[in-house]
Amino acid sequence: KLLEEAFEAVKFGEARPRDAAEVRRTAQHEGGHALLYWLAGWCPSYVTVVSRGNHGGYMARCAEEIEKRGCMTKEQLLADIRVSLAGRAAEIMCYGPEAGLTTGASADLENATQQARAMVCRYGMEDDFGLIVTPELMKYEGAMSSPVYLKVNEIAGRILREQMSRTLEQLTQYRPAFDTMVDELVAKERLTADDLRRIYPVKPA
Repeated sequence: KLLEEAFEAVKFGEARPRDAAEVRRTAQHEGGHALLYWLAGWCPSYVTVVSRGNHGGYMARCAEEIEKRGCMTKEQLLADIRVSLAGRAAEIMCYGPEAGLTTGASADLENATQQARAMVCRYGMEDDFGLIVTPELMKYEGAMSSPVYLKVNEIAGRILREQMSRTLEQLTQYRPAFDTMVDELVAKERLTADDLRRIYPVKPA
């Protein structure tokens, strides 16, 4: 525990105190990320609700997944988008479509948006846009008003809506495991990969 605390403090900063309601909401948010990461085929190294630096908690990705990540398929990119969206989706599932909207998902949404745009104009993965690769659109502010940029955003928006719907479906399907994970995360503040394997149902193929 001393080594874990030292590592976290050096990497992210000293822990900040928070009230019980905020801790539970963070557990639900991070629990969403962790569950969708599991459904994508990986087990997180750990997940924590201790607030440090500029985050309220976080999920640490599996070292093996990071090491193996290279050329990714379309489905792997979509699964990664779902992992990013899962914090917001979990809050919506727990608090409703209005109360579930908070500023805590800003970095997650930015990452998901960048992934969706890249699928369209960098990787040529969407039939509605074709095989034309135009990554320079994302670099210049003047391009933001161009018809091509607007088309990219339109398709990326559709991708995000579809994946948010899938994310909510998966969270609802595995709600019992999600609730167990949230309760344990609130009680322990930090769950390891072994803790998560014990909580999760059968590992997906």
